[in-house]
Amino acid sequence: MTWIADNLALVMFFLMFIVIFCGYPVAWVMGGMGLIFGVIAHVLGLMPFQAVSNTILRMWGGVAAVLANGWRLGVPTRWTLQLTAPALAASYGVGRIGCFLVGDDYGR
Repeated sequence: MTWIADNLALVMFFLMFIVIFCGYPVAWVMGGMGLIFGVIAHVLGLMPFQAVSNTILRMWGGVAAVLANGWRLGVPTRWTLQLTAPALAASYGVGRIGCFLVGDDYGR
């Protein structure tokens, strides 16, 4: 259990790498991995549960804002999602790397 707690970010990276290259959409894999490993980090005592719930609100709030703006401009929902998926994945990844570098999500 201690090994997993010490190497949680590394395990998340390799599992995400495997799942992405199995053909699943990048944005959904990164969001799902963030939520799953956020809950695992909470169970291991590395992160308070409030940080996990904040991640959910930020992620789905951003998706709702993008969809509302696409609807306002008359862009079909499918196109909106296809165009914004890479940006969502990249921004979430940069945010997680930043949290890791400052020790925000790992309680250290």
